[in-house]
Amino acid sequence: NKADIVGKIIEIPAIEEETPLGAALLGGIGTGIYKDEKEAYEETYKIGKTYEPNKDNIKLYDEYFGIYKRLYRDLKEINHNIFEKFRK
Repeated sequence: NKADIVGKIIEIPAIEEETPLGAALLGGIGTGIYKDEKEAYEETYKIGKTYEPNKDNIKLYDEYFGIYKRLYRDLKEINHNIFEKFRK
């Protein structure tokens, strides 16, 4: 999961439609219901689900990312050459 990849806890808000909520919060700020964005957030944010990273997976993803960085470095020139050859 993403928490394993980034090595941090990920919280998913308990809301299905973010856009209408954002519009309502901005309206609430504009009409003075909330002082600012921080207050609007603090008054309405609810955690839906929390994902905790798995330490073993973090080590594995770090290892994979190291391999990816070496591959990218080694193949960068080849990939650019292929792109130039076929971009016409």
